[in-house]
Amino acid sequence: MHTVLVDKVEECKLAVRHLLGEGHRTIAFLLDKLDNSIRCNRLKGYRQALEEAGIPYEEDLVYIFGRDVEKTVAADESAEKGYLLTQAMLRRTPQATAFICMNDAMALGALKAVREAGKRVPGDYSMISFDDLVFADSVHPALTTVGLDKYTWGRKLAQYYFRLLEEPERKESVVKEEDVLVPSRLIVRQSTRRIGP
Repeated sequence: MHTVLVDKVEECKLAVRHLLGEGHRTIAFLLDKLDNSIRCNRLKGYRQALEEAGIPYEEDLVYIFGRDVEKTVAADESAEKGYLLTQAMLRRTPQATAFICMNDAMALGALKAVREAGKRVPGDYSMISFDDLVFADSVHPALTTVGLDKYTWGRKLAQYYFRLLEEPERKESVVKEEDVLVPSRLIVRQSTRRIGP
C-alpha cells in the first residue's frame, strides 16, 4: 500500500521529552493492545526517550488494554479504554506525576477518571496525547498533544501521488523513505505543567 509515513518513535519521544523538560520523572503510558506497528513504535519511542534521559524503564508504568484491564469494550471506544486504564494507573502507580495517552480520544476518558478520583489535570497529573483532533483545544483543560502538520502531510501525499502517476512501472522505488516521512509537532496547551524547581 502506498502511504505517507509518520515516525511514531520520534513522535512519542517528542511527548516524553516535553514531560521530562517540565520536570516529570515518573511518567506512565496508556496504550491499546500492542497489535500494530503504530503502538509498538510509540512504546519504543517512550523507552528510548527515558533511556536517553538516564531514567530506567519501569514496566509497572505501562498500561496496556487487554493486559492491565480485562473488561470488554467496543473496539472503537478509545475514551472508555482511557477511562479504565487511568483508573488502573491511579490504583497501581499513583506516584506518577504525568502520563501519556495513546490518542486524544483516550485522553477524554482519562480526564473523566482523574476528575472522578478527586484529582486534577494538570494540577495533580500532567497529561499529553496524540493526533490533535478537532476537539483537542476545546476540552478543559485543552490537550497538550503531538500532531501532524496537516498541510505538509497533504502536500507530501500529493507529491507522492503525482510521482506515482509519472512512473507507474516503478511504484515501489519512486521516492525515498525520507521523502514521505512527515514530522510531527508538539502542541503545548493546558494539560501539562512544570513541577519542581
